[in-house]
Amino acid sequence: MKTAGTLNAEAIDRIRDAMFKELIEGAAPSRRHDPAFRDHLSHRLEGLFSGAESLNDTPVVPSR
Repeated sequence: MKTAGTLNAEAIDRIRDAMFKELIEGAAPSRRHDPAFRDHLSHRLEGLFSGAESLNDTPVVPSR
């Protein structure tokens, strides 16, 4: 999206933030309040949206 120039940076940030909120709401209750999980999810989305990571990459999820 960013490299194609179809959306500006603010729109991409809003989409990423909305996805983060949806994923947190759908997570297990113990994960919703886990700072390590929230940080991991945020970094994973950033990596996906920036192109630094792909969906084919196997993410390492922090243990509880």
